[in-house]
Amino acid sequence: MLFSQEESLFGQALTPVKCLHYALTRPAVAAVMVGVSSQEQIQATVAYATASDAEKDYSEILANAPDASFRGHCMYCGHCAPYSKKLTSPL
Repeated sequence: MLFSQEESLFGQALTPVKCLHYALTRPAVAAVMVGVSSQEQIQATVAYATASDAEKDYSEILANAPDASFRGHCMYCGHCAPYSKKLTSPL
């Protein structure tokens, strides 16, 4: 959960705009499917289309993330999926 500070791997919650930008800037990502359950969540998601670069910037959150925040956590990118039988995880 990237929107909850308690559950975020980064130690801070991301805004919907920052979360979308993070997902869309991952290598080989062409689209992100967004799930919503309220009109407010739709509006927060659509705000990405007109957000400034500063509003999309998640670099400070990642720079201040705990050192081991990614260790042992799948980021659901699917990068390892085609090769998972040949990989040994150092995590």
